[in-house]
Amino acid sequence: MAKKKDEAEKRKALFRAVFGTPEGEKVLSILSASVRINTHCFVAGDPHETSFKCGQHSVIHYIRSMMDETAAMPHQEETIDE
Repeated sequence: MAKKKDEAEKRKALFRAVFGTPEGEKVLSILSASVRINTHCFVAGDPHETSFKCGQHSVIHYIRSMMDETAAMPHQEETIDE
């Protein structure tokens, strides 16, 4: 269990190292704007487009959750190789 927690902390540190810089914040802002993160992902009559847009939103939310020091770790099984 401790190993998984260590791996999770390493993963969060990687996200903070990339997206915690001024450049990383700009990239995240560009990505957020490109997927229109502040709008609904629902597309009336098109469940495939809805799923696609929700997937895009999910990636942005995942990155933001990894940047949040107080957030619980999203479930992830893979390990980080150094």
